[in-house]
Amino acid sequence: MSRHRIAVALLVAQPLATELDGLRRALGAAERERVPPHVTLVSPVNVSDRRLMEALDLVRRAAAASAPLRLELGPAATFAPVTPTVHLAVGGDGLDALLRLRATIVADAPLRRDEPYEYVPHVTIAQELAPPDAIGPAVATLGSWRVKASFDRVHVLRQGTGTGAGTATVWKPFAEATLGPPAVVGRGGVEVALTVGARPDPEAAALLVVDGAAGGDGQPFAVTARVGERVAGAAWGWTSGSVAIVADLVVAEVHRHQGLGRKVLDAVESEAAERGCDVLIVAAPGGGPAAALLAGAGWQAAGESVADGRRLWRRELSARPPA
Repeated sequence: MSRHRIAVALLVAQPLATELDGLRRALGAAERERVPPHVTLVSPVNVSDRRLMEALDLVRRAAAASAPLRLELGPAATFAPVTPTVHLAVGGDGLDALLRLRATIVADAPLRRDEPYEYVPHVTIAQELAPPDAIGPAVATLGSWRVKASFDRVHVLRQGTGTGAGTATVWKPFAEATLGPPAVVGRGGVEVALTVGARPDPEAAALLVVDGAAGGDGQPFAVTARVGERVAGAAWGWTSGSVAIVADLVVAEVHRHQGLGRKVLDAVESEAAERGCDVLIVAAPGGGPAAALLAGAGWQAAGESVADGRRLWRRELSARPPA
C-alpha cells in the first residue's frame, strides 16, 4: 500500500509571498526552492492511500467550521539554540481562531500526532541559518518588520521530488479547503455544497480529465460540488485576461439528471465574472446531454468541430441574467 507524506498549512498569498521570498533569498534560505512561505498547521505526517481521503475530509470539515483569518506576521524571532532558525512570529486578532482551527485538525487520526515541542505558529524565513552567529543580526534587522496577512483557505501539501539536477524534495499543494461554510444550493431538494478553489482535490480530479500543463500562464480555478461528504460533480479550467476556459466539467453518474451540472456551471460563470472575464469557452459535444446543458444555460455553439465530435461553445457574460 503506497503512502503519502503530507502537511497542512496556511500558504501566504501574493504579493506578500514574493516579499517573503526576498527575505529568504537575502538570508540564503535553501528551502526557498522547496516550499512556499506558510504557517504550518500540521507538520509532515505519513498517510496511507486508504486514509488519505479521511485526512482531506477532516481538513475540509475543520476549515468549514472556521472563518477567514486576519493575522499579523512579525517581528522576527528564532528558535535557537534548539533550532538555528529565523522566523516571523504570528499574532493578531485571528490568533485564537488559528489555534482552534489547528486543534480541530489534529484532534483525530490520521492527522493526530505527538509533537516534541509546544506548537508555536510562525512563518519560517531560514530553517538552518549558517553560520549560527548570523541569527542575531538577522533577527535584529527584522525586529520591527510587521505586516497584516489574510488567509481564506487551508492547503494540504504533499512531498515530492524536485525537477532540477538535485534530488531535494519539494512540497507542493495538492488539495485545499475554504475557510468558512461552503455555499449550499438546492435547499428543499438535493442540497449541494459548492466550493471554488485553485485546483481540484484528488476526489474531484478522479472525475475530471486534468492536464497539469494546460492553462499556461492563466489563473486556474476549480469548482467542486458535494452531496454530503462526497464529490458529486466538478469543473476546472483557467482564466486569462477577459477569457475563461473551461477544461472539463463532469457530474458523477449517480447524480446525473438532478440539475447538478447546471449548478456547477453557474458557479463557474460566477467565478469567471468575479475575475473580470467577459467570455467563457469550452470544447464540448455538439449534441447529447452536454450540449443540452450548455444550450439551456445560454451558451452558443461557435465554429467548426475541434476533435472527437466536440465543438467550441461560447458564453458572453454580458448576457448573463442578474442573480
